[in-house]
Amino acid sequence: MRKRNRVSLSSVKDKLGLPLAKVDFKLSERDQRTLDFLLNAAKQLPKKQGISSISIPGYGLNGNHPLGGYVCGNDPQSSVVDEWMRSHEHDNLYILGGGTFNA
Repeated sequence: MRKRNRVSLSSVKDKLGLPLAKVDFKLSERDQRTLDFLLNAAKQLPKKQGISSISIPGYGLNGNHPLGGYVCGNDPQSSVVDEWMRSHEHDNLYILGGGTFNA
């Protein structure tokens, strides 16, 4: 996990006085090269099928991939669930879904 990419609580509060989510996210140079490579490959596939024109509007880094948000790990001090998605804080609670998606 990249510690610079994270979701934390903002100092800005909503109308109920609850802190808003603050998302810190930045692509590494390697991430950018990988996305460029995959985007180029994705553009080539339709051409091989005889499709002459396609449009790919960006990388989807604007919230189009609403997954991730809690950490999977062995240390209850730095993670929410273990490798089996079992909650560290509640016996027999398994948290399933996109929250543990590696982001």
